[in-house]
Amino acid sequence: MESEGILVRTPPSGGLLEKAEQEALYRLGAAGAAPPSAASPRRAQGPIVSRAGRDALYQDLLATFTEVEDLERLAESEDPQDLEECEEIGARVLNALRLIQEGGIGWGKSGNAEFLELSMPPAELAELVTQCHRKLFQFVERERASWEESKSEFDGFVNARDACGAILDQLRPALAGP
Repeated sequence: MESEGILVRTPPSGGLLEKAEQEALYRLGAAGAAPPSAASPRRAQGPIVSRAGRDALYQDLLATFTEVEDLERLAESEDPQDLEECEEIGARVLNALRLIQEGGIGWGKSGNAEFLELSMPPAELAELVTQCHRKLFQFVERERASWEESKSEFDGFVNARDACGAILDQLRPALAGP
């Protein structure tokens, strides 16, 4: 199945695959990498994200870290609403760190790999990506009209949102269980 060119999971026959039969069209590799062959029994263990999807998601995750200054300021407050906001900001920052460090997004430039396999257990990855997807979906819908002039910036957020949605689509079979 291909989702907006962001993530790829393709059954050889074009039909649906059982969880055990899912095979990535591409593994982490250089541009122009060939699909896995019958001689290569290695199957993708996690969802796969394209370089463009990974980079868009990475930029959004990095933007989360700008909230640390607010966290520092609000942490000095005794107002319960400020402390509640600290909890929310802290959770967003922690989730961004987990996706980058544990989830397989990684730090820095994505390099020459066309696709990247994400590495967290499906349930954990689904929880983190769902939160990210929800935030991006709401943001994109709220800002759509005002970004018509700045299409490239808008497209970056749309790509990040679509990457999250496609990751979740790939995780559904693993989360459904036997």
